[in-house]
Amino acid sequence: MFNHIFCSSLTQRRHERSSLLQQRVRFLRHCAERGSSRETLQEIAAYQLVIIDRLRLKPARPVAPGEIKSAAQRWAERKYSHPRLTDRSRGRARFVSVATRWLDFIGCLAKRDDLTKPYASALGLWVEHMRSERGLAPLTIATESWHVRHFLRHLQARGISIRKLSIGDIDDALAQRASWRDYARRTTRLHVSALRAFLRFAETRQLCPKGLAVAIAAPTVYRHEFLPSGPSWEEVRRLIMSAKGKHPKDVRDRAILAILSIYALRAGELLRLRLQDFDWDHDTLLVQHGKRKGDRIWPLPESVRRAVIRYEEEVRPPSPYSELFLTLRRPFRPMSLDCLSRMVRCRMRRLNIQVRRSGPHCLRHACATRLLAYGMSMKEIGDYLGHRDPEATRIYAKVDLTALRQVADFDLGGLA
Repeated sequence: MFNHIFCSSLTQRRHERSSLLQQRVRFLRHCAERGSSRETLQEIAAYQLVIIDRLRLKPARPVAPGEIKSAAQRWAERKYSHPRLTDRSRGRARFVSVATRWLDFIGCLAKRDDLTKPYASALGLWVEHMRSERGLAPLTIATESWHVRHFLRHLQARGISIRKLSIGDIDDALAQRASWRDYARRTTRLHVSALRAFLRFAETRQLCPKGLAVAIAAPTVYRHEFLPSGPSWEEVRRLIMSAKGKHPKDVRDRAILAILSIYALRAGELLRLRLQDFDWDHDTLLVQHGKRKGDRIWPLPESVRRAVIRYEEEVRPPSPYSELFLTLRRPFRPMSLDCLSRMVRCRMRRLNIQVRRSGPHCLRHACATRLLAYGMSMKEIGDYLGHRDPEATRIYAKVDLTALRQVADFDLGGLA
């Protein structure tokens, strides 16, 4: 294996004589089969030796994620012996990434969900209840489950049984999490809402004492407390124009930014776009709705059509994946939410676009306020955004229409 990765015979022998040879080779072959380049395989092989040394790995020893992060931090703070090795943050991130993926592949990564094993049955029943009886979207189910898993880990770490749970235990867990993460009131309220739903279900199945769900105190959140945190439409234009170059990243990002801004898609809706969702004969786009059932069909303006076709023809690599937007580095795979969010944040930061929360969702807010300035009603805007509840759209009524009407026409001229 190593004779195909490294040219130096000395380097080949060093890797072949190091410990955990079989486990390292298996993972390298797995990465090669998924399309990793030779340079990437060289980097992974080098990090494997560092990981073995820093974690003092032995066969079949489980390693916790926290242990990996601590070792990566210590390694990143070492004294560099080479002038090129100066990017500490990237080295730390790559250490964690390679170690997590490799140890998970060989079955030596201690899963965080091990802390929720005593509650696995109750959690599984609740997830099935949300899916089959309440008909919630997969993303909503994942979000609700994420909040509850954190709470269950807190109980398991303190040896608290859910059958003997008290309101004091719940208040302690909520207070600790709010102080640890410095959550805003709105985030804490979301956590409480998910916990209430789980406890109501657990009460009906006699898995916990009755009366806990209604006794949980949630912080007060005032309706329409904040204005929509989106950039102005002129800033959206600048953001899209920042990706006008010929570099593959610019070509891909231009198509992404145009779709997010014009159609006000949620991040998940954009990431689920497939090649077959574009009907070039009729100039339409099919969007799978992320929160409510039913798909939507949108017309394709010429600017979006050109941006997507250019990305498909010049940048998108051949891939077995049907998703439209893929990563730019091997192994090519569908973009993740983190990758998409990081792209939007970095471009906004370079243009000094100041918003309360940067990321793909702020472009959805920008489109909504632009539609309001264009004269569309709340009902029309809610339908455009895919809102089920009119209250979700009402926040845009607080926006200063006079200021918004100074923005350029809704026509996307100049973006093509």
